[in-house]
Amino acid sequence: MIACISSVTYGSSFGFLGLYIVKPQYNRSFGIRIREKVLEYLGDRNVWLDGVSAMQAD
Repeated sequence: MIACISSVTYGSSFGFLGLYIVKPQYNRSFGIRIREKVLEYLGDRNVWLDGVSAMQAD
């Protein structure tokens, strides 16, 4: 497995995107494409993203 992502819709106005994990060597290719597909699926909903603070740049 090189990537995984989770997406849930809550009605027509809210969605969630989380568990977005991609092997580093695939992030610029496959990682971007899988994220774009999930955002397309979520459409115009307000989206809550789950993040890991340890992965943020200083």
